[in-house]
Amino acid sequence: MWIPHSAVMETRVLSLEGDVVEIKETVKRLEMAFGRVDMAVGRIEQILSRLEARVEKLEGGQRRLEIEVAELRGRVSQLPSTVQMIGFLLAVLIAGGIVKHFFG
Repeated sequence: MWIPHSAVMETRVLSLEGDVVEIKETVKRLEMAFGRVDMAVGRIEQILSRLEARVEKLEGGQRRLEIEVAELRGRVSQLPSTVQMIGFLLAVLIAGGIVKHFFG
């Protein structure tokens, strides 16, 4: 059974068609925006990759520095202190005086 269209129904259909056109335009704009976002994410991923490589390189350098500092601390701890140096110098001077006194 065929029912004739009413003016109200026609107005509603036209409104819906206009809404669909608007929705399609919005979807197209969103697709373009997502494309730009995708490109930006790609650039960010490249930057992060380069940063990760730099961090790894810095970590390797830090490990080498820690080893070198540990070696230097070991060497410095084996060096005589100021008091030891003064004591040695006094001992040499005293020994020299004793030798001069008895043999000189």
